[in-house]
Amino acid sequence: MNKTITVSLFSLFALTISPLAHCMKNKSQAKQIGSAFKLVKTFKIPEVKVKSAYVSKNGAFLSIASDSSAIFFIDVNEQEMRLLNVVNDDVYDTCISPDSKYLGIYQSSSVLLYNFSTKKTTVVTDSLGCTARMCFSDDSKLFAYGELNKVVVFDIEKQQEICNSRSTQIQAVCFSPDKKYIATGSYHGTVGIRAIKPEGLIPHYKHERRINSICFSKDGKYVVSGSDDTKRTTPTSLSVKICKFDVLGNIIEAGGYNHDSCVTSVCLCNRYLASADEGGCLKVYNIKNPTKPKRIFEYKDKHGVVSIGFSELGDKLISVSQDGTIRVYQANKKAKKERLGFLGKKTNIFVAINLWTSKK
Repeated sequence: MNKTITVSLFSLFALTISPLAHCMKNKSQAKQIGSAFKLVKTFKIPEVKVKSAYVSKNGAFLSIASDSSAIFFIDVNEQEMRLLNVVNDDVYDTCISPDSKYLGIYQSSSVLLYNFSTKKTTVVTDSLGCTARMCFSDDSKLFAYGELNKVVVFDIEKQQEICNSRSTQIQAVCFSPDKKYIATGSYHGTVGIRAIKPEGLIPHYKHERRINSICFSKDGKYVVSGSDDTKRTTPTSLSVKICKFDVLGNIIEAGGYNHDSCVTSVCLCNRYLASADEGGCLKVYNIKNPTKPKRIFEYKDKHGVVSIGFSELGDKLISVSQDGTIRVYQANKKAKKERLGFLGKKTNIFVAINLWTSKK
């Protein structure tokens, strides 16, 4: 078991807080299809190339790792930015806990947990074998990361590993809403769902190429995955797949759709499924009938989209692009009413995870 050490790596909330620079939508470069959502805000972090980005589960905050060693922490509603200065190695990836208390950080060969309240950082591991993919459970009590040959679940309160399961080149991880299972996506295109206690692998399904993003439906009955599969490179495999999952270990492919470029992020808000790709295309589908997803919105710009996420009520959709542009889309009145109920079950909370890092 890895030793956990508490340190103060951040001199940090000696923060720089500055308003984000606004920019206007370039209508000559952008293309929109459908009216279920409307672009209402566009703002940009100046002179930044985004390595990775994470949209919090309530859609209120963003954490962004850039080409510099700093982490940008952004309040979407207030349009304010905090610059978190990391004093040692470059930061490659981040994620925010659902209660916004913790920030998961991958830098060099280490995975860290920063506590915003205590302003201290816990070293979860300092012997990482490969690029980390991270996520939190819905109650913010568990933290998971995947690496070269395993996926690890860490109990934040007890400060110890509770699961260390062998796997291969993990590229995406996500907890089920009940914390009983964790979904993983691999470099080789395999999506596996494994029990945390007792540890055990449940039958999987495959894409043909790398998995970049995974999310569960709120009721835990469906898993959605986004991959490098495209219409051009792998015409026999869908870019985004929707699969039904049950506790008996049965996984049935229900439906899906394609992108022209590699999918970087997927997220669910009840019956709405959003996905984005490195070609700059953002799509939203109504999946009330998951076997026949219906496209209701599409927005395309020239810069690749790194991360997307719905607001807690599903009335807004936020995207982050590689050039540091942040866009906020507002659902129209009809879309707000239709978003309630995922596959016949009424709920108004979404579950989404994105753990994609730009290719080097």
